[in-house]
Amino acid sequence: MKLLLENWRGYLKENREDYVETVEMAELQMIEELLGASESFRVAWKEMQQSIEGTSHHFGETTAEHTRNVMKELDQIIDSMDEEIDAVRKRKLRLAAALHDIAKPPTRTVDDSGRVRFFGHPKGGVEMAKKILEEIGETDTAIIVKIVEMHMDILFKADELRRGLLKKEERAVNKFLNKIGNGLEDLYLVAQANVNAIVKPEGAKVVPGRDWEKFKSDMEEHIDFQRQWMEKARAAYQKRNIDEPDLEERKLTPTELKKREEVAKAIERDNPGMPMDKKMAIATVTAKKNKNK
Repeated sequence: MKLLLENWRGYLKENREDYVETVEMAELQMIEELLGASESFRVAWKEMQQSIEGTSHHFGETTAEHTRNVMKELDQIIDSMDEEIDAVRKRKLRLAAALHDIAKPPTRTVDDSGRVRFFGHPKGGVEMAKKILEEIGETDTAIIVKIVEMHMDILFKADELRRGLLKKEERAVNKFLNKIGNGLEDLYLVAQANVNAIVKPEGAKVVPGRDWEKFKSDMEEHIDFQRQWMEKARAAYQKRNIDEPDLEERKLTPTELKKREEVAKAIERDNPGMPMDKKMAIATVTAKKNKNK
């Protein structure tokens, strides 16, 4: 453990200028915390430092380098958001980013054409992530593990949408939502960071035999289809919240209860034929949203 930490700090010292450009201090602290508290992460990280990514979507970086780039991009996305993300949620997101490719080294294969593959690494990462999170004493880890499991799902769905291969769209969206639950937005943040980290590093421009402008354009198009998939998922998620009665309405504050009553009366005036349960569900959601603004 001591040697691994010394090697890691030695890398930082020798490459400090490059490091500052790719990893913020928060990421350094997160990696050092994991290295210091989890034997499983120490073993995995050593393998990630030696495992070379393929060049179809990367530029010969190691899995560890890609992971650090994803963590940097995640922080930049969070910092640019209008929504304020609290420290607890931010920690979960950073842990998910740090662990999302944890199973790449053991799943790494090279096909006959020389292309590097990591088949099954999201699923393989689930148990590894659970063990690491347990070793560092992390609690309430469900969303972290779910992001590790599903970080490729959103990329695959965007690709299917892009190529016109998405059949029974509504069913596909609902299946996706059933799997991710309330973690939709957090999954999207990490997925965004993951794709950004493929395009942003300077080294991505100098992959031998690759047309950089074409590659960049292709990735930007993929990002747009990822956004389109999220719009569909968000719309379906919102519809669920409206159509299903709010089981937590007993927790409404007095201010929210008053707002709900006002909204319900307004709905009654505009649409007197609306069923009571649906009217109250809409009023409840509206009252809660107004509080969060």
